[in-house]
Amino acid sequence: MPQIDASTETAVANEALSHIRVPAIVDIDADQSNTAMVLRKHFASVRDASIRRYPWNFASRRAKLSKLVDAPAFGFCYQYGLPTDPWCLRVLEVNECDGKDGEWKVEGRLILTDYCSPIRVRYLARETAVANWDAQFRTAFAFALASACAPELAKDGAITESMSEQAQAAFLDAFPSDAIEGTADEVPESDVLRARR
Repeated sequence: MPQIDASTETAVANEALSHIRVPAIVDIDADQSNTAMVLRKHFASVRDASIRRYPWNFASRRAKLSKLVDAPAFGFCYQYGLPTDPWCLRVLEVNECDGKDGEWKVEGRLILTDYCSPIRVRYLARETAVANWDAQFRTAFAFALASACAPELAKDGAITESMSEQAQAAFLDAFPSDAIEGTADEVPESDVLRARR
């Protein structure tokens, strides 16, 4: 098999395949095998869900947004479109507020708020360049991808469950390391509770 660049989707996909003891592929985009089709089916959704679950430094972005002409039907004075370049997966803060006190709300692809234009938004972006991923995120993602693909490729419930558990453990291991690189972000409560089980 030819050498595959380590910073590609194919390389990460092959890491996931190795976890479930399925032979590697040559190219996730060009390969027409069942294995590659299953990987393509799950890759983007697992990646986006994995990025959404924690305020990763590598995926964090900031933007200033101007209000849209139309106002919300009720409840808030203004609405703003979510950033699309890069694509916003999750809003973390608007004007340094986390939204827990109702200062803003995301509905569809809009931010509703009473804050006047422009607003300052911190968000998580869809980062598709594997070379930009944090190493621990990549490890956890490979286990999560393996868990998603295992029912169709490994066809073994024990392997699927093991991959899910290893993905969870890898994410929990990655969160503290990521938080050290700047101001610590809050670990999602659901992940803290799972870790205590």
